Amino acid sequence: MAGPKWEDLQTDCLVNILTIVGTESLLYDIPFVCKSWYRASLDPSCWKIINFQEFVHRPPLTNEYLKLIINRSRGNATSVMPPTSCPDEVLRYLADECPELKALCLPSVMGKNSSFVLLEVISKWKNLELLKLGSPYSVHMEKILEKILEEISLHCKNSCHLEIVIIELFWREVVSAIVTFLPNIKYLYLRDGFIDQESLEIILQGCKELCAFVFYGLKL
Repeated sequence: MAGPKWEDLQTDCLVNILTIVGTESLLYDIPFVCKSWYRASLDPSCWKIINFQEFVHRPPLTNEYLKLIINRSRGNATSVMPPTSCPDEVLRYLADECPELKALCLPSVMGKNSSFVLLEVISKWKNLELLKLGSPYSVHMEKILEKILEEISLHCKNSCHLEIVIIELFWREVVSAIVTFLPNIKYLYLRDGFIDQESLEIILQGCKELCAFVFYGLKL
């Protein structure tokens, strides 16, 4: 006697499983298994976590296709990892369509335009808790980064987790901005560049509520 079939699994159970398979599989694998899996893959609950950075081995997705994927969440996305080169139009669309976002993990290098757009839209994510930022590559960009942190302090009251890529040229300025605008940060992850003892002391003295302070790839 044949056992139960996967396609007969209750939809709510199947949706719970599909929430952890990854964005790429939800697009290119799951819908083609059977009709019930296809229907389950359309449930907005499957798209609360959207990771465009999984698509490294595929041709770049068009703006319209990126928007279509974002729209699958029906505004319920809580965690998004934009593509390496995130178009300004898509970043703005993400801000408008996903106001409940709690985690935003940007690529490791911040482009000039995307940084300006982030500064423009960051205030729309009132529930943002985690932000991963790339590195500035010019003095002009470093000032934008400071402004982004200031906007977070003003509009994202739940913000408690910051991961940022640092380059040696702007280390002191970024440390100063973190302590000034995010003194209540609980989880701080710093990557690359150079850190000296004085900067460490500034962070530890200025951010009294730190639960985890991790710096990796940094030179002491």
